[in-house]
Amino acid sequence: MKPTPILNSPEGTKTKVNQKYRYLVVIDLEATCDYSPKPVVEQSSAEIIEFPWVVLDTQTLEIIYEKQIYVKPDLLAGVTPYCRVLTGITEEMVAKGSVLKAALNQFDDYLLTLPENSFKILTDGVWDLSVQLRSESGRKKLSLPKYFSEYFDLKREFRKFLPFFPFQTRDPPLHIMLQAFKLDFVGKHHSGLDDCLSIIQVVKAMISCGHNFNDPWLEAEDYDRNQDTSYVEFTATAPPDAWKCETCTQKFANENDKGFEFRAVWNKPFASTCRFCSNPRPVNSIQPRICQSCGTSFILTPQELKYFQSKQYYYPKLCSSCRFLKNQNRNYK
Repeated sequence: MKPTPILNSPEGTKTKVNQKYRYLVVIDLEATCDYSPKPVVEQSSAEIIEFPWVVLDTQTLEIIYEKQIYVKPDLLAGVTPYCRVLTGITEEMVAKGSVLKAALNQFDDYLLTLPENSFKILTDGVWDLSVQLRSESGRKKLSLPKYFSEYFDLKREFRKFLPFFPFQTRDPPLHIMLQAFKLDFVGKHHSGLDDCLSIIQVVKAMISCGHNFNDPWLEAEDYDRNQDTSYVEFTATAPPDAWKCETCTQKFANENDKGFEFRAVWNKPFASTCRFCSNPRPVNSIQPRICQSCGTSFILTPQELKYFQSKQYYYPKLCSSCRFLKNQNRNYK
């Protein structure tokens, strides 16, 4: 991992640069999701379940408004145990929520209270508006106002802010931007409202250091998310070596999950501890593997498990003998 630049961000200072837009409206959506050998939700079927926004006055660097709307998805089963532990959102919270169209109308009504041409939306990446909102609105035959196509992408702005730092196209993640200013997440990461407040911390620090939010990103009419390398779609299908955390499953599964063998909280194969509760991977979760070359059954040694987990590699598909022969042939060539 590349080192994070540490920057000074004067607390409570007035903005050093006159901003083009008086208000930045920060949005961070949360949607149904899953990670399981047989996922209930894929990226193509994900539905928004939290629509929050927080408004920053760029002249005073004060928050002037915040709103959180829970959105009822068409498929309530999409609020899986994985979704619950990740976002903190439950079926009960969204069952009484607004439908997406009503949430969009509430957002539009609020924007009408702001002076014309005085604001721009800001998100952490393109996923919220150009991927999730665009895709779901298309499936549900909802038209979107133009302001959802011209907005500030914080990742792009941060790369412009630090042009000397070798970020990749999809970088930097939010935690790196926070670390750059010695800031912490507000509340729970992946709670939409809390993430809006975390994003605003970064925005305020950037403005205080002289950054000007004056050139929003304009989504092209022929924008194709499949060609966009600036974001990564979530992986819904867990590989065979994924393992189930019993502690999180017991805590976050409920009556609606009965009858679904794979409705649980799963972790990636290379994870030695649970992503959410830090409990160690149970020894009995290591299953014998079938070599894809010779067909024999093999079990990884504790040393091999430790190595692959430390490197965050997926477990090998070949037994040790076939791996040795493969390496020998590669070296011979």
